[in-house]
Amino acid sequence: MYQKSNVYTPQISRQAVFILRRMAWGLEKPMTKTLNHTILGLVPRLNHEIVCKACKDRRCSICPIAAYPEPSLQLAVSEAAVEPYGG
Repeated sequence: MYQKSNVYTPQISRQAVFILRRMAWGLEKPMTKTLNHTILGLVPRLNHEIVCKACKDRRCSICPIAAYPEPSLQLAVSEAAVEPYGG
């Protein structure tokens, strides 16, 4: 569905890596596949109005977030909800 373009490698906290590693062990999958699965699993739960309003590229016709007008669980993307864990 998406074409590969310039790759952006996000930096994630030690806490997130700690959790991701254990999730991957539990799923018996590599961390990369576990992270991908986790992100895709959040899409139906995101508050699309907040995300779409902040969108910078406006490719709504191909955006999976825009396809979910009524999320089952309202989640706003916010760093304020993330608590630090050992750096």
